[in-house]
Amino acid sequence: MRNPRGSVPPVDAPRRDRYSYPPPQRFPSSLRLAPRRRRIPGVRLKNSYPLLRKVAKALGIYGPLHRLFIRYLLRNVGVSLASEADRKTLLLTKGDRRIRVKDWDTAAIASYSFDDMFGAVQSNGEKLVDYSQPAWHTMARTGERFYFTAIADLEVDEFFATYSVKVGPGGVVYHVGAYCGVQTVEFSRMVGSAGRVVAFEPDRESFRALEKNLAEHHAANVVAVNKGLWSSVTELRFFATEGMHSSFTNAPSHEKVECVLPVTTADAVASELQLTRMDLFKIDAEGAEFEILKGATQVLDTLSPAIFIDVHLHTDPQLDRKIDELLTGRGYRVRWLPQTTSSSMAFCYAEKP
Repeated sequence: MRNPRGSVPPVDAPRRDRYSYPPPQRFPSSLRLAPRRRRIPGVRLKNSYPLLRKVAKALGIYGPLHRLFIRYLLRNVGVSLASEADRKTLLLTKGDRRIRVKDWDTAAIASYSFDDMFGAVQSNGEKLVDYSQPAWHTMARTGERFYFTAIADLEVDEFFATYSVKVGPGGVVYHVGAYCGVQTVEFSRMVGSAGRVVAFEPDRESFRALEKNLAEHHAANVVAVNKGLWSSVTELRFFATEGMHSSFTNAPSHEKVECVLPVTTADAVASELQLTRMDLFKIDAEGAEFEILKGATQVLDTLSPAIFIDVHLHTDPQLDRKIDELLTGRGYRVRWLPQTTSSSMAFCYAEKP
């Protein structure tokens, strides 16, 4: 059963149709939201991935299997991979375009976003983009300079218009998992001098890049916090990559470095900064999303920001259900956005009626 875009489905409509349409005043007409995906019976490899990873590590074969699987993913999308022994880097090739990266985890990203990785920044005359070491890059869309520790972050991704819909001059944004700060700078411009952006980035190398980019773009209204968010104020084991995919929740490859870093809560920082409003709570935290929300009860109950979350299901196949229940229990209307590039990711947008 289908209804015209924006219409109200009948009461007896299947669950899928009841939750498939956004309020027209909140979302761009070009974006159709989808319900939380139903669990499909049968073999689901990604649900078994954490266990398989533990077994492979115990047997000492995880590294070779991990690299073999990445090669398989790349080959499926027409990307060839070659090791550069002299540079100790990896070269990805698709047609006449090439990307140089420093590790296998970064190479894996190309299995679903090679075009974005290549097109985000200006390439040299040889159609080569080099992400193999930290460097300044010129963004393809705006011509602005940004410093990246690994691959470039997108200036405006597929859902930016959706989760920035409530952000305007004088607004306040929590940006959790700021990476090198491309979107932090975008938020800074949206809220203006009267607003504030609080950017959290626990990875030390990414945080240094964040500070460089905030200085480069004169983002004086950003408070940069070199800590992770969690459900309590403590210290946690952290798996650092000196780039993307650093995480408190898992170490998906042998190339991560383990250390211990301080974490705090969203409530504690909001209290310390004496925030009286919050327009957007944007989270991309490599599997820590649920724990972050557990430490944000006062923020959710009193400041009631709109919430946008990149949900990393590869860390916990039940993560979407947990987040859905927590937010619904605090009065939020939860929408699940379609993710077409990776089955291990989902996007969640939530706001209070």
